[in-house]
Amino acid sequence: MSKYRILSFLQLVRVTNLRCVSSFTNPGTVGYGYRPCTSHFALLGRQATHDVITVHNHTNYKLASTWTLPTLDAQGLKWAPCGRWIAVWESAASGYKVLIYTSDGHLYRTYDRQCDGLGVKSVEWSPNSDFLTIGSYDGRMVFLSNYTFSPVCSSNPSLGAPNAYDVTGY
Repeated sequence: MSKYRILSFLQLVRVTNLRCVSSFTNPGTVGYGYRPCTSHFALLGRQATHDVITVHNHTNYKLASTWTLPTLDAQGLKWAPCGRWIAVWESAASGYKVLIYTSDGHLYRTYDRQCDGLGVKSVEWSPNSDFLTIGSYDGRMVFLSNYTFSPVCSSNPSLGAPNAYDVTGY
């Protein structure tokens, strides 16, 4: 991030009275990102008791849109490489939940499941945005198709084999 962008970012956080969500214990978790196609800047933050996403123009960082999240403690966000989707995930202590938003802020899908212990550890898009991979603290990975954001494949380390996958159909 350039010096200008850092200063603009700090000014933005100060002016909007927004607390940025960022994890220093897990460097892969960040509460901001640039949209690949248009370079819009999305910021995950907290206003009062609500998690919010604000999207800003990349040239002057003026507010383009904002929306409140139905999360207890959102941990991070990640733009899809195609720029159509934003994945937001709940903190590991709050359960296993990933929300998929359209680029204009509409909730498209929510993927959640029961988990024993901690929830989502990491989220990553495939290079062509066809799949979203969710890794959890229990060692499992789930691959979601971007058409329905339902699981198409998952790994299960409890099966004993190092590369055991359950294919659920596509």
